[in-house]
Amino acid sequence: MLERCKKRDKPASKVNMDLFKKDIEEFPDDYQWERAKRLNAMQPAIHYALKCLNISYKKTLKHPKACADKQMAFITRIKA
Repeated sequence: MLERCKKRDKPASKVNMDLFKKDIEEFPDDYQWERAKRLNAMQPAIHYALKCLNISYKKTLKHPKACADKQMAFITRIKA
């Protein structure tokens, strides 16, 4: 009787993982398509390589360049 394969033993063949790790360290905020262009791969290959390395980026609701004082001044102007 045939049994189902539990894990895939084949390494990622489209993306050089050493170069990929260096690319992540140098450009942590780049999009997948930008990484794909630099590494001569397709975007889905980059997606699966990130998945293999357990790397994910969560979006935040707060903008990094936002000024809290200006936001409060704007909110008070709106309410007035």
